[in-house]
Amino acid sequence: MLQFLFLLCSFTLFNISNTASVDSSASGVLCSVSVGRDELKCYMRLLEMTQTTVTTDWKSRSEVEEFRTSCDHIRDCYESMKCRKNDTDILQARKSTKGYCDRMLFMSDNFPDCIQKLNNKNSQCWQKYIPVPGYSCTDIFGAKDCVKSDVEKVCGKSEWVRFRDGMIAQQKSAHPECSFAEFESL
Repeated sequence: MLQFLFLLCSFTLFNISNTASVDSSASGVLCSVSVGRDELKCYMRLLEMTQTTVTTDWKSRSEVEEFRTSCDHIRDCYESMKCRKNDTDILQARKSTKGYCDRMLFMSDNFPDCIQKLNNKNSQCWQKYIPVPGYSCTDIFGAKDCVKSDVEKVCGKSEWVRFRDGMIAQQKSAHPECSFAEFESL
């Protein structure tokens, strides 16, 4: 997660440092100044999102909403760019950021009631579990896949299947180099 954010921040900073004049004849906007200002503003929003990602308790609705707000701010920033709005680098950064935010918010958006019930149960397994795509190709449902039994007991078998399939899909999106076949039959 932090590697992605570091790369995204570095990519944006690199683009800011390599800002060149952009033909502004059609828009009437002085783009050599505007590009740097817009990119710096978006870079600051990206840093805000990075900081929020690191500090978010993914089981807290209010903190997840704070992260969502950071995602909205960076999205709005990219959309407000006047001169490089359709630039391939900016379009790629928008796409990467949207994908990242979607993955991080997937579980809280799709399983809020179940997550709340699990929080209330307060099992040791669930308390250690972070319900967002992580870096591991082998440990996506807690130690010895303990999250499965927690979700099944508290939310039901059908909710476990949705939870499992959703998390696997998010992991595949975040880590295409990994195979998650062993989890599909849990």
